[in-house]
Amino acid sequence: MLPLETEPAMEEDREDDPERSYPELTSVLARLTDRYRQVLELRFLSGLTLKETAEALDMKTNAVKVLQHRALKRAQQLAHNNETD
Repeated sequence: MLPLETEPAMEEDREDDPERSYPELTSVLARLTDRYRQVLELRFLSGLTLKETAEALDMKTNAVKVLQHRALKRAQQLAHNNETD
């Protein structure tokens, strides 16, 4: 079997392109509320567990789960708006 060649245009459209993703990520994070940005930064950029994040924010673990869920949902909405603009 011959390997499939990837068209250059397809490679440019990849969503996991770090050069494209980083500016989009920073744009989305900048437009989140402080609390939403804080929970996402602690959880995903700093790599803290739910328990560690709860301690850092002086919250209960379940409250962090809810906050994280809402923050991710809002970030997704903002990212989608970036795509349609």
